[in-house]
Amino acid sequence: MHPLFRATALASLILAAACSSRRGETTAVPAGAARVDAVRSVTVADAPAVRRFRFDYTTTVNEIPAGARELTVWIPRPRAEGEVQEVVSARIDAPPGASVVEGSDARGDNRFWCVTVPNPAAPVKITTRSEVVRREQMNNDFRKAGAGKPTPEQQEQVARWLGADAMVPNEGKPAQLAATVARGETNHVNVARALYDDVLSRMRYSKDGEGWGRGDTNWACESGFGNCTDFHSMFMSFGRSRGIPVRFFMGFPLPETRGKGEVKGYHCWAEFFSPDLGWVPVDISEADKDPSMAQYYFGALTEDRISFTLGRDLELTPSPASGRLNFFIYPVAEVDGKSVKADRAFAYEDV
Repeated sequence: MHPLFRATALASLILAAACSSRRGETTAVPAGAARVDAVRSVTVADAPAVRRFRFDYTTTVNEIPAGARELTVWIPRPRAEGEVQEVVSARIDAPPGASVVEGSDARGDNRFWCVTVPNPAAPVKITTRSEVVRREQMNNDFRKAGAGKPTPEQQEQVARWLGADAMVPNEGKPAQLAATVARGETNHVNVARALYDDVLSRMRYSKDGEGWGRGDTNWACESGFGNCTDFHSMFMSFGRSRGIPVRFFMGFPLPETRGKGEVKGYHCWAEFFSPDLGWVPVDISEADKDPSMAQYYFGALTEDRISFTLGRDLELTPSPASGRLNFFIYPVAEVDGKSVKADRAFAYEDV
């Protein structure tokens, strides 16, 4: 069992919940009341929960044109993220005769395998297996947060996370919407919490129709629904337009129950920067799925996940002919410089 967490809500508008969840007590806000004052809502926690597991990432290219000379596949590797995520081991099984090169993106944030198969014949199967230790991430003692400004060193480190990405603008309609939230607030964590709540109120988790899943903020503002990429792209645009650096992570969710099984698809989350606290995690789409966890997911992430890549608009070296990637979590495959379909399957097993 995971440790129990006790959240003490000190804001006058917050009512104490009658019962607690696995990770903390829920709080209820009276109808028509203002948002939570994040700085005055403090979580006191035991040691973070820890999970150790193996993660298998299998890529299969089943359709290869006749006469193909070369198949190249780019596959992301799990990230080493200090105490939050330790990559104990990582290996790749490629077809005989294939060459495997370890690459990185232009900023050095992400690592990947680039596999080249000469004279390929379908099917081509490539499997990677990683053993990872993942810890619950908590940075939610908001009593330390104030209205302070970043130091010159901090400004240099986080400036890149204030800029726009191709599908994540920091001006236009997203900036106009964000400007209406928490007007006059000077505490950066309170602004971030207000934007978090605003995204929750605007967005609905749904994969109906088309357009979702690209992380297109303008589309999300118009549609009001989407998956985790759309939720967190909106939060990135809103935060950056208000001068709060926000960065984006891609990975996979793990079922809470220990054991082994299939993982159907990716998951993403974000972190915003506070000069007083450093990087603070948020998972808004999970908060939408389970409103009782909305307080928890502002400042904390469960250990039931694995992180693979950081950022958007990624430039890989070696580079695919298709160029820059909107984000990188699924395999990219090309035959003689032309994109081909790559099937994928993911599985986990707790150690």
